[in-house]
Amino acid sequence: MRRIFLHTALVIFLVWVFAGCTTEKNTWSTRTFHNINSQYNVYFNASESVKKGVANIDERLDDDFTRLLPIYKSSTPSAGEMVKSDMNYAIEKCSKLIEIHSITKKPKRKRNRTRKYQEFASQEEFNKWIDDSYLLMGKAYFYQHNFVGAIDNFGFVVRKYPDGETKDEAQIWLIRSYSELGRFTEASEVIQAVQNDEAFPKKLEKDLAIATADYYLKQQVYDEAIKFIDIALNKIVFKRQKARLKYIEAQLYQELGMKTEASAAYRAVTKMNPDYKMAFNAKINAAGIFSGEGNAEDLRRS
Repeated sequence: MRRIFLHTALVIFLVWVFAGCTTEKNTWSTRTFHNINSQYNVYFNASESVKKGVANIDERLDDDFTRLLPIYKSSTPSAGEMVKSDMNYAIEKCSKLIEIHSITKKPKRKRNRTRKYQEFASQEEFNKWIDDSYLLMGKAYFYQHNFVGAIDNFGFVVRKYPDGETKDEAQIWLIRSYSELGRFTEASEVIQAVQNDEAFPKKLEKDLAIATADYYLKQQVYDEAIKFIDIALNKIVFKRQKARLKYIEAQLYQELGMKTEASAAYRAVTKMNPDYKMAFNAKINAAGIFSGEGNAEDLRRS
């Protein structure tokens, strides 16, 4: 680990010597310097701060198993204030990265310009971490429950970087943001745009399915929410990660009066290595679901 750190530090130092810290030049050395410094210094710290805040939400917020669980724990009203300082730090870092390390000046024009060079030179931004920073800043606003600020950042990424990988992820976060605000028409428009995009990456299909399930759940369209939960469950590898979604699916079946499906889903949860509270409540619900209304709650208290 120490060797990797020293190697990275040496690379940054050498590039600094050759390039300086200006963004008024667009050469290989200036691009290398600002990309490396963005990734290993500023962006890394911002990303770690967001991860810390998300972990804090997962660890400190207890689920209320007597109610329908939210798809995302971060939807809980108290979550935003809980992570405010971590997200403020991330926003500050991302803003700094964009301000200091953005390279918009065009590179020196070549005489013999290949198509590849022309495509490269036509870019508006030459630091590949700028769009990532806007995306990460949007996530930080989102976790603070500043959903309008989040939408501004995600929308900017979609408009400004239509060919970048960050666009696809930003669209998923737009769905989540609009859903949190109850702006379901706008969320639906994004969902349709993504579903019609044949180039949408498979690696994000799970996240898209979960966000779409959340969109339907928030509107109490439970049968559609179940469909997208099933899609997500088929794309999740680890059983423990599946447990929460499967538990919510069982609750939705129960809300729809589909007792057989609900009972089977609760039993499936117990086989997915959930935490003790979830396993306990899944067993209680599976046992009480055919016993008559109120019996599951009586069993919890006993």
